[in-house]
Amino acid sequence: MRIIPVSLFIIIGIIISVSGSYASVLYTTPAMFPPPDKIIAPWSQNAKGPGEEVFREAVNEFKKGEYSLALDKFESLLINHPNSESSSIASLYAGSIYYWMAVKEEKKDMRMLMNGLKSFQHGIRTHPAKEKANVPVMLLEIGKIYIDLNLIAEAKGSFNRIIQEFPSSGFAAKGEYMLVLIHMKEGNYNDALSVLNVLAVKYDGEMEKERVFVTGEIFLALHEFGDSKRFYDEGIRKWPAYVKGNPKILLNYSECQFQNGEIPSARAGFFTLFNLYPKDKHAGFALKRAGETFALDQKMPVAEKIYLDVITFFPKSNDAWSSMLALGDLKLKSKSADTFNDDSLKYYKDVETLSGNDVLVARARYKTAGVLEKHGKYQQALSIYLDIIGHPDKSLNDEISQLLTDIIDKIGMQIEDRLGRSDRLGALKLYQTYYKNNLTHVRNEDLLMKMAVMHESINLHNDAFMIYENIIKRNGSRTEQALFKSGKLYARTGDERKSVDMLERYITEYPKGVNVSEARALAGEGHNNLKEYEKASNHFYAVIRDAPNQYPYVNIRLAAILQNTGQYQESADVLRDMLRGIQKNQDVDLFSQGYVSLGNSYYGMTRYQDAIDAYRSGLIKGDLKEGSETVEYMIGDCLLRLDRTDEARKIFTRLSSGTNKLVKQVSEERLKDITSAAEDVRM
Repeated sequence: MRIIPVSLFIIIGIIISVSGSYASVLYTTPAMFPPPDKIIAPWSQNAKGPGEEVFREAVNEFKKGEYSLALDKFESLLINHPNSESSSIASLYAGSIYYWMAVKEEKKDMRMLMNGLKSFQHGIRTHPAKEKANVPVMLLEIGKIYIDLNLIAEAKGSFNRIIQEFPSSGFAAKGEYMLVLIHMKEGNYNDALSVLNVLAVKYDGEMEKERVFVTGEIFLALHEFGDSKRFYDEGIRKWPAYVKGNPKILLNYSECQFQNGEIPSARAGFFTLFNLYPKDKHAGFALKRAGETFALDQKMPVAEKIYLDVITFFPKSNDAWSSMLALGDLKLKSKSADTFNDDSLKYYKDVETLSGNDVLVARARYKTAGVLEKHGKYQQALSIYLDIIGHPDKSLNDEISQLLTDIIDKIGMQIEDRLGRSDRLGALKLYQTYYKNNLTHVRNEDLLMKMAVMHESINLHNDAFMIYENIIKRNGSRTEQALFKSGKLYARTGDERKSVDMLERYITEYPKGVNVSEARALAGEGHNNLKEYEKASNHFYAVIRDAPNQYPYVNIRLAAILQNTGQYQESADVLRDMLRGIQKNQDVDLFSQGYVSLGNSYYGMTRYQDAIDAYRSGLIKGDLKEGSETVEYMIGDCLLRLDRTDEARKIFTRLSSGTNKLVKQVSEERLKDITSAAEDVRM
């Protein structure tokens, strides 16, 4: 047994005096220590027939604890007398030895487990009739091996067979209990509790001790510490010596007290476990927890001393590494801490580089990042947080996520400052460094909108789309604006399909939004470009209805669609409404386009003089550039249809020497037609 420092005995003497409730019963009761590590086998010690003498020798070696020698003799019986009674019973002893060797010191030797399984299966097949009582015992052992081999379905089958074939024996209760352990192994705690209730009612007190303590363990795993402690209190009241002699139960009970805030009682329990079982696998954790109780009571020197003892007594254990992390935290909080917290960083670095435990390494790096952040080294801290975000440790992941958000907020203030000083380059640099790959951690949606607009203004469209998409996914206060702006930007960049999808989503989700009419106008334009004319018309009509004269180009687009389907009167009505509505604004280009389109409507209705008047108004109102020759050609065509041949000839003659090749060609053809018609008249 380890030599325990005197300081810990003094501490224990102080603490035990304040323990309360059933804990006082626990600490004044002698411990019922578990028996020495020895195999307890219920198998027969006598066998008749071939191999009887060797069997007797093997059993004697087994009783003396000479398990390797005993196993050799039992195995020889299996080889030399395979069909004998001694061989059948020997297989059971061999199975017990193999299983003991497989799980000794909590190892799980797969080869030994398989040998044990084969031995028990041989025993099941060959057991003598007089040994039938051993069948449920064998099935229990087989089920346990299946569990250790992680063959859960097979294990359940073995235990269910006991329950079904031996319902009135005490083994049925043990089978139910083993099913509870399987449910716990699978994390099905509710199923485990249901079976425990069956155990209590159906078997009238059988396995009562196990039921009480396992129920407490389940509630502890579920973090229902109050309910857990209630069952442990019951167990302590009924079997205090057993509890004190069972390190795991003692640890669980103390942990319940710790989690329930019963710090002095928990401390006493942890110290008791450590002093009674200094070599137990839970001893290091118990001592570390005791240190944590002093840290909670702000008794930092005592806590530090205990953490150092954990490192000394349990070197290179996870408890030692965890104590190093705790020491780093103590140094970080200490008023006498060095300026740059080098002491804390050293402890964290040692855990990171020496522990080899992924969870503890991540925790050490996380704490290192916290020190860096404390000293304003945001980029270094952020780099560490980003590297370990997504770690399987959920509590750590949640903490990192929150800290990432906090750092991003601080950087956001720097971006806002640069934007306020019109330093777009500085703001962009900060965004690219900290924000671009961490948008989910940015809480400030207003700042995100500013950054999206800034990226859009300098033609970094992909970045702008990425920001808009992030805002949209949040479904927050800026989603409406982001939907509209992304749809509008898609239209600007020529992605008509994404544009109409985004804009129509905006229209659907925000039917009374301030930008609905503009969204409809843009969506109509997109559908028009996609040659989806019916959808385009629906949007254009809605814009004309809801926002008359605000988007005049919509009337022109709609008129063109109507003209293509021969609805010339309707197109003319749409255009006249537009021309009347925009007179006040004096939009020269729209006037020009509107009158030319109106001329096309009149032309379709064979109202050629009205068409001429409209075309000429279009030429007068604006600069059509290359389109002007086309309009003049239409005027000439209308004149020709009105038999005003001389006027038409003058226009075609002028156009035949123009720059528009197509207009030049058709004008020459019209001149030939006029000449031919004149010759026909003379003849």
